[in-house]
Amino acid sequence: MINKYAKLLFLSMIFFGFATIANASQAVQCLVTVKKNPLWKNESVTVKILDNQTKKQIGIVQLPAATSNKPSVNMATANIDCYKYSTIQLEASYLPVVWSTEQGKTYLSKNTYNFYNELQKAEALNTTALEVTLTFPKDFIGVPSLVN
Repeated sequence: MINKYAKLLFLSMIFFGFATIANASQAVQCLVTVKKNPLWKNESVTVKILDNQTKKQIGIVQLPAATSNKPSVNMATANIDCYKYSTIQLEASYLPVVWSTEQGKTYLSKNTYNFYNELQKAEALNTTALEVTLTFPKDFIGVPSLVN
């Protein structure tokens, strides 16, 4: 009799455990929008979206500089998959560099973005997408100031 209940308990733990894992791995569409301050119109800004745990790039936002026949792109969005327990950080770079000492430098976002709470809010609102919006350079650490 005890073996029967132990087996039932074991099977329910496996079932509910897999259900939890499946829920944690279910992706929700996330929009990562980067706005570029108009003072930076002559620079191309690239923002990599990184998985904060693995540091692997999972998306990119590019904001090209103005040219003689095209205005600067001041806002762009990337679509990524967000998971319940994922956290992202953004890493920006720009060209041309203002000073030679800035060559090859990257600038991390001031914040990391954890989707656990946001996904719970989205589920409560029955929303199918989340949005993270940042402004370059305001939301990034150590970006030099441009004097116009």
